[in-house]
Amino acid sequence: MTTSDNKNVLTFEASYLVSNIECGSCEDSCENAIKSLKNSYVKSYNMTKTDSDENVLTIESNIPPSTLVTTLQEIGKDAVIRGTLSSLKQERDLGACVSILETPYSPEEEKNDLKLQENESAKNIINESTVLGVRSISTIRGIVRAIELASNSNNSQVWLDVALTKLPDLNGNYMLNVHKFGNLQNFNTLGPILKSIPLTLTKGSDFKPLNESSKIVDNEDFSLKLPDLVGRGVSICDSGNKDCFAIGLWARSSGMWGNTKKVCACSGKTIWEERKDALESGLV
Repeated sequence: MTTSDNKNVLTFEASYLVSNIECGSCEDSCENAIKSLKNSYVKSYNMTKTDSDENVLTIESNIPPSTLVTTLQEIGKDAVIRGTLSSLKQERDLGACVSILETPYSPEEEKNDLKLQENESAKNIINESTVLGVRSISTIRGIVRAIELASNSNNSQVWLDVALTKLPDLNGNYMLNVHKFGNLQNFNTLGPILKSIPLTLTKGSDFKPLNESSKIVDNEDFSLKLPDLVGRGVSICDSGNKDCFAIGLWARSSGMWGNTKKVCACSGKTIWEERKDALESGLV
C-alpha cells in the first residue's frame, strides 16, 4: 500500500501471547510471515518477553485475529489473542465482542440437558465444554469476533472476523445473521434478524463489515455498534436463510491489557492447556 492509501486504512490494536519463540530468528520469522500477508497493512509491530517469560505480540494492523493466528501456526508457532483496542483509543473502549457458534439444540438434546441440570451438581458438570460456554465440544462449529477498526481520520467501522472450521462446505456461501434476542433454544427463539451479512468462506474464514447492508426492524434502521451486539443472538445459515447450521450469543471480550489471567479459575488449566482444548474443538 502507498503512504496516501495508508491514511484511510482501517486498523485496530491487538495483543497476543505467542508460543514456541526460542530466539531472535523465531521472532523474525513471525514478523516476516505476518508482514508478508496479502492486502495487509501493519502500522506498528512489537514482540516483547515479559518478566514471567511470556512472549507478547502487540500489533496495530488490519489483519483479522484468525488470519494472524493461522499464519503463525503455519510456521510452527501458535498464538492466543489477549485483547483488542480500536484505533480511536476511546476513554472506555469495549474491546471486542465474541461468540462461539454451535449447532442448534435438537428436541432430544433439550430433554437430556434438562435432566443433566436436575441430577448433577455444578462440580460434576464443569468440564471443557462448560468452561468454553458450550453444551458439548462436538457441537462447536466455529467462532466469530466483532472488532472496531478506525482510520487516521477517525472513521470507524465494526468488522466481523469469522472462523468456521466445522461447516459442511468450508469454501461455500453462507449468511451470518445478527438477531434481536438471545434465547438460544433454537433459531426461531433468537427473534427477528437485524442484520444479514453474506459470507464467502475461504478455508472456513471471512472478514466482513457488519453494517455493509441495512435492515429495518420495528420501524428502526439498525446500524449496529459493538455495545449493541452484547446479549444478542447470532446464527449461521445457508445463503437463503433456510437451513441453520450454528447459533451463538454475543458476549463482551477483553480490551487491550484487560485479560491478564494465567490460570482459568473454572478448570484450573493454564492458558496453553486451555488452548489445546480449544484447538481440538475447532476454535482458531
